[in-house]
Amino acid sequence: MYSSHNFKVPITDSQTTDLGLGCNLLTICSSQVSHLDSGDVSFVEVLKRIHAKAKLVRIGSILLTELGKSKSLLLNSEPLGTWGVLIEVVSTLQHAEGSVKRKWLIDAVEISCVSSYPSTALQFIGLLSGSCCKYMPLLIADRSYVLNDLPVTLTSLLSNPNWEVIAESFTYLLTSTERIYRWATKLSSASDDDALPSPQGIDESENGMAKILLPVMHHACVCLKHYLTLDNQLRLANMVVN
Repeated sequence: MYSSHNFKVPITDSQTTDLGLGCNLLTICSSQVSHLDSGDVSFVEVLKRIHAKAKLVRIGSILLTELGKSKSLLLNSEPLGTWGVLIEVVSTLQHAEGSVKRKWLIDAVEISCVSSYPSTALQFIGLLSGSCCKYMPLLIADRSYVLNDLPVTLTSLLSNPNWEVIAESFTYLLTSTERIYRWATKLSSASDDDALPSPQGIDESENGMAKILLPVMHHACVCLKHYLTLDNQLRLANMVVN
C-alpha cells in the first residue's frame, strides 16, 4: 500500500521546512477524529493517519508522543497493508532518542504476547532492531528477510551496552515464543475439519505464519538465553522445535 523507499533515506533540512507538506498531513490527521471511536473510519484510513503522523513527527510538526498513541493500534493490526506504515514509523524512530527507541521495542515485544496478529509486532521488532544494530547496512526492507534475521539483529542489538540495559525485558520474548509454540503445536495436530478458534487468541488469518514464526522466535530465544534466568532457560529447553 505504501512505498518503502524512505526506509534508509535521511531527511534533509530542506525537507523538514516543507510547510506545505506539513499542512496537508495535518489535515489528514485531524479529519474524522471524532468518528474513530464509533468505528466509522476504515482500517485503511486509520493506517493512512498513522502513516501521516509518522511523517509529521519527522518534519517537526507534531511530537513523537502523538505517534506513540497509535502504537498499540498499529502493532495489533492485521499484517495486510501495515508493512509500509511499519517502515515509515521505524524510519521516524531513527531520529528519536535511544530511550524512546528502547521503549518502543519493549512495548512491541509485550504486545506480541497478546496480539491477535503477532506477526505484525514481530515484523516491527525486526525492522527496529535491524535499523539500530550494526548489521543495518546489510538489511533489506523485505518481510521475510526481516523476520528470518530476527535472531541475528536482536543478538547484535543487545551486544550494544546502550541496549543491553533492556535485556531483562526479553523474558517477554520467551513468553511470546511459548504462546506461538502452543498455537503452532495446536495447528499441526488439528484435523482439517477442526474449525475451533485459537486458544491463544491468535486470528486464523495468521495460521500460515506459524511455521515461520516458531523457529525464528525459538532461535532468537536460544541466541539470547544467557539473558534468561535458569528457570526461564528450562522453560526454553522444554520447547522442542524441529
